[in-house]
Amino acid sequence: MSKGRRRMDEVAGVKLPGGERQWLELAMRCGFCVKAMSAVLLVSERTLERRFAVLERGRLREWLRRKRMELARRWLKDGRRVGEVAGRLGYGSVSAFCRAYPLWWGRSPGEERERAG
Repeated sequence: MSKGRRRMDEVAGVKLPGGERQWLELAMRCGFCVKAMSAVLLVSERTLERRFAVLERGRLREWLRRKRMELARRWLKDGRRVGEVAGRLGYGSVSAFCRAYPLWWGRSPGEERERAG
């Protein structure tokens, strides 16, 4: 590789996450916020989105929404409180989480917990 060219998974000397697990760890540390993720990696939001698209073959914001809701469902089924789940997933309020959840899964977080038993 020539001196002027960087590897696709490296930007400004900062290595980007490699694989879904590392992306998820970064997302969780940053509250599923693209702005915070880009700040940690010292790149612009747009650069981060472009690199993610190439490396993971998808759109970062869509992936973050999907992962956030998958974790929410898993944690609710495990019996975690709605407020705890909302906080850990970076929602500004429990009510914001309670509005978003049924749009994705078709039932409220409370109903999800009840179904899990």
